[in-house]
Amino acid sequence: MALQQQEQRREASRARGIAEELLTHTGRAMETGDFELFETCFMLPHEIQTFQGSNILTTRSDLARVFRQVRGYYAKLGVTRLARACVDAEFLDEFTLQSTHVSHLLNGTTLVRESYPTLSVISHVGDRWRCAKSIYAVNQDRDHEQALIS
Repeated sequence: MALQQQEQRREASRARGIAEELLTHTGRAMETGDFELFETCFMLPHEIQTFQGSNILTTRSDLARVFRQVRGYYAKLGVTRLARACVDAEFLDEFTLQSTHVSHLLNGTTLVRESYPTLSVISHVGDRWRCAKSIYAVNQDRDHEQALIS
């Protein structure tokens, strides 16, 4: 039993590490405008869901449009830093994991809007892990939802 628990903790730690690496890369990409780095973290098609609807990105241009729209939304809010923390991550099978993280949009050290959770499905594609689906609980923030799903 103890060996099984150790293995489960090791797998949970591995899943969390994968999710945190993607959060680091996508956060850096959003802050710096590095779409090429951002793009390496997502598979296409990629599904985005919010309470108000969904958006299925099928092309690189679709992904770039959402990237620009979300960066524009952040600029409008005065976001200078995106702080995200992985809450949980677990493998669903050997090629898929699910993670939850909370995003904090900051101007310096000041929170500029209510923090929100995101559930992500992450798949191993080719030689890397990529985000396949994201469900954002952006708490009825119409501008943020529109940046994600329009």
